[in-house]
Amino acid sequence: FGKLQTQEELVKQVQGRYPPFVAELLGSTEDRVETIIADLPVSWKWGEGMVTLLGDSAHAQLPALGLGCSAAFADIEELCKQIDSDGLCESALRRYERWRMPQTAVLQTASRFTFGSMRNLGSQK
Repeated sequence: FGKLQTQEELVKQVQGRYPPFVAELLGSTEDRVETIIADLPVSWKWGEGMVTLLGDSAHAQLPALGLGCSAAFADIEELCKQIDSDGLCESALRRYERWRMPQTAVLQTASRFTFGSMRNLGSQK
């Protein structure tokens, strides 16, 4: 929606572009919070030495797929598997990264594509 709009401007903008309940919902909302939605570019380096990243710190994605939390839990599961297998060591951290990076890159790319498609839905008549 871009710049911060009044409630009336926002309702007017969505009327006829979205189902009627969207305008009704926006019109009856007393307080609203606007926030920036951001993602990270796909990265092929998450750590060094005895440090690694997981979840949004490694692969933040747009919310279009609704899989951000699930991806973070999958990171935890894989990291635990690698540590259980070899102990807490650099090689376990790098194996976790090599296993999860391709999977999360697909999610990041798909969420960006889907989010972009969703943003254009309301502009089509």
